[in-house]
Amino acid sequence: MKKFLVLLFTISLQVCALDFLTESPRKIPLLKEVDVLIIGGSTCGVALALELAEQGKSVFIVENRSYMGSDLTGSGKIYLKPEEIIDQALINDLFKISKNDKVRQNSILTVSPNHIKSVFDKKLIAAKVDFLYETYATDLLVDEKGYSAGALVGNRSGRQAIKAKVIVDASHYAWFAKLAKLNFSPLNNQSVDFKRLIMGGKARPEAKKLDWEIKVLSRSKKNTKAKTSFMAVYEYGASYTLKEESFAELINLDHQLRLKSYQEDQEFSSELMIGLPQKKLTTEQVSSIEKFHRESFFSKSQPYIFVAGPAANLDQALAKSLMRPHTKVRLAEFISKEVLASLANRADRQAVKLANVSQESEKLGEIKELLNGPRGNLKSTSEFIQTDGGTLAVLGEFDTVVVGGGTGGAPAGIAAAREGAKVLMVEANHSLGGVGTMGLIGKYWYGNRVGFTKEVDDAVNRDSRSWDVQKKSHWLFKEFVEAGGTLWTHSIGAGVLVEGKFVKGVIVMTPQGRGVVLCKNLIDATGNADLAILAGADYKFINGNEFGYQGTGLSPLSPGVDYENSDWTFVDDLDMLDRRRAYVLSRLKFKDYWDVAQHIDSRERRHIVGDYEITPVDIACGKMYYDAIGYSKSNWDSHGYSNHLLFRFWFPNRKKVYGTYIPYRMLLPKGVENVLVAGIGFSADRDSSPIIRMQPDIQNNGYAAGLAAVIALRDGVNVRDVNIQSLQRKLIKKGILDIKGIYETDTKMTDEAKLDKAIADLAKSYESVCFILAANRQLAIDKLQKAINKPDLAVPAAHILAYFGDDSGKGILLENIKTQVWEHGWSMQGMGNHGSGYSDLDSKIIALAECNAQEATKLIISKFLLLDNSSAFSHVRSCAIAFEKLGGEEVKKVLYDFLKKDKIMGHQVMNYEDAIAKTPSDKNDVMERRGSLRELILARALYKTGDYEGLGEKILKIYANDLRGVYATHARKVLYGNQ
Repeated sequence: MKKFLVLLFTISLQVCALDFLTESPRKIPLLKEVDVLIIGGSTCGVALALELAEQGKSVFIVENRSYMGSDLTGSGKIYLKPEEIIDQALINDLFKISKNDKVRQNSILTVSPNHIKSVFDKKLIAAKVDFLYETYATDLLVDEKGYSAGALVGNRSGRQAIKAKVIVDASHYAWFAKLAKLNFSPLNNQSVDFKRLIMGGKARPEAKKLDWEIKVLSRSKKNTKAKTSFMAVYEYGASYTLKEESFAELINLDHQLRLKSYQEDQEFSSELMIGLPQKKLTTEQVSSIEKFHRESFFSKSQPYIFVAGPAANLDQALAKSLMRPHTKVRLAEFISKEVLASLANRADRQAVKLANVSQESEKLGEIKELLNGPRGNLKSTSEFIQTDGGTLAVLGEFDTVVVGGGTGGAPAGIAAAREGAKVLMVEANHSLGGVGTMGLIGKYWYGNRVGFTKEVDDAVNRDSRSWDVQKKSHWLFKEFVEAGGTLWTHSIGAGVLVEGKFVKGVIVMTPQGRGVVLCKNLIDATGNADLAILAGADYKFINGNEFGYQGTGLSPLSPGVDYENSDWTFVDDLDMLDRRRAYVLSRLKFKDYWDVAQHIDSRERRHIVGDYEITPVDIACGKMYYDAIGYSKSNWDSHGYSNHLLFRFWFPNRKKVYGTYIPYRMLLPKGVENVLVAGIGFSADRDSSPIIRMQPDIQNNGYAAGLAAVIALRDGVNVRDVNIQSLQRKLIKKGILDIKGIYETDTKMTDEAKLDKAIADLAKSYESVCFILAANRQLAIDKLQKAINKPDLAVPAAHILAYFGDDSGKGILLENIKTQVWEHGWSMQGMGNHGSGYSDLDSKIIALAECNAQEATKLIISKFLLLDNSSAFSHVRSCAIAFEKLGGEEVKKVLYDFLKKDKIMGHQVMNYEDAIAKTPSDKNDVMERRGSLRELILARALYKTGDYEGLGEKILKIYANDLRGVYATHARKVLYGNQ
């Protein structure tokens, strides 16, 4: 055993052989340096930030939910009683109180959750208070005297450092203050009353109906005009005697109360049970309902950390009153004065380091995490905090850990738990189900509705169109915990413990801090393959050569509506600034709705490079696999334009359903052991994803991953070496796989006879072009070169040859293009993108560039000069791609002049003022994306052809710092490669 330094953190009730693991030295990127860091975006936390900002102080808030004010909206306490009304600007805005509104001031006031969340957003932005959502405080930073000097915070993008002169813990349980080793009282062995609120539905006998109702604007499932209605509110309670008041204990008790309080047809439930903290800050003075005392909110051992919540040293009456917003605002006013006094007395720091205490530890491997800054894959800082290494607390030990409880993760966890494995599921939200519950996509598009999917549908009484999202989420939760699974909601997986290529554990962040969970295998169901990639798996995502991305939605929420699809933006799920933008804008965009979903509905994320990658050619040719685990089907519902070569020729029929069997190898990240990838991070070409990503299929594939994990455990093998026949037998029994999908080997997609027929069929259409693309390349070229001599085959054969880099038919293509005019092209359509994204002329222009037909440059320029701001995006894109490949001085000037045309430039989003102005209310808006896509692709072409007066580089550098992560990623890849 070695003695290292560690920040103490105990969360779990699980029994472990080890207490701490060694962590190597690392450089933590510096996110911000501020006067005050506020941990927890409670009403008090936001009110305090606004007070301090008004005094000219720089403030940063970190909040682990996707919004501010979870003490109001997350608890369900979105009301204000007459006696709680105070003349305070924030309270007036939150509850829509005007001084002359005498009627409302004599009644209980209720507002929508979206209104409260949006008010907090707008006020913080206007006050220039910076903040991050979905972010956890994990470690204390100290100065040379050991006094607090900031914190390390963590999120999907890894950890970042924030330097601060004063820290205020505004969270309910003061988790950070406890992590920072401030003194708190022991538990008093008395039972604690906890409450959960349920709105709507059929009350259980033990429910207490409250004396206030929620006024809501209800919309029908067809989004007709909203109608005013009222929802009854019910309270469920339970008393528990706590053993340690840890996060793991509280979340377990919360789940027990959740099971007892579910109401059929409910429309809302508290995200966490509500109860008073029992461990109180130990100080010399107790604040009472009559008077606040400074000493009640900080410890002399750490005089620059304040506790602003019910875990401060307060009498019971005052602590209870701090569950209400008006008292929290008053506390914020008091704390702000104390913080200002502390800032005035704080000497300048000389050095900042990680606060640690000595602990014994063992080294089981290397802890890997993302350390680029808050933009995930984009390095966004040049300053760092160097740690000397230390240790990390072991939170538990499980057979299987599933990270992500969404469409694929929840079924994976249920399958593994049902098979008897000891399973931990880690989920960022408060409910399971992902896009189909939290994301409000409460009905299927396509997909193979068999097996586990059928079990779910039967259980939630899904009709031919939709299901109750609350009921489905509860059913998934109930099935998992009753099968013996352990569930940590409000938590994320943010790193891995690896030994060589073997994953040994997962780094988990919870509201209480950061630690490691040991496991025998891991199912990465993040949807973004976050952990598999951290473990060393390669992946495919946006690069600097070509840009394509499927539309993203974040939908409005109305009581009684279970399906609200949307497609109005692009979001990089790993970029915390981009995620914050999406949440803020959605609340403003849908300001008249009850609320906004807490799950970003991404149709495209990172794809691992797995043992097998499914391509569109595989699907079109009907390839079969020896390790099939299910069957997926859909139309080619791309929500964007395609990049794969197949779609330069073939335009899928929107009304036709295509299908493919799914190979187990698609779930296995190449070069990494003990890991399966469930969800949409699977190994597939991005243009295959529309056929594979339908909810019914992701659910069944997730269930298959859970079964495979348990088979590996029982047989004592790696998940890569699972006996496929054993897995297939279980899948057939479950109804996920049919006997027709069982093959001894992968089938060949094409042969010479199919190739010959496909070439002959070119006389009629490109319908069989997949067999040409699947054939031996040289053999296909040889046969196509002969085909160009046949009049009925000349143009299509020349077309395909050009994409193979063969210029044998370039003259034929040139003559063909001369006779063509710009036909109907393709432009971004929210919820309406099907097919390839190219016209015939678009494809042929790119083809000439692919075979380096320099003589085509003038012809392409002549076509390009006919375009303007109103032209189809695909026409502009095809010319830009061709120019980028062909190059030349004349091309540069043409691109420069086009960019200078009216309405072509200036579509970047650099701040919230830009974002708000450029985001219309339409839930399927495309105008913002059309302009940005066109400008970015033109700038890239100009830059790569050598640039003209530096305009291409200038535009790209602006986009490299765009709030929208997808555009920023592409711009940086163009400018700097993979640095």
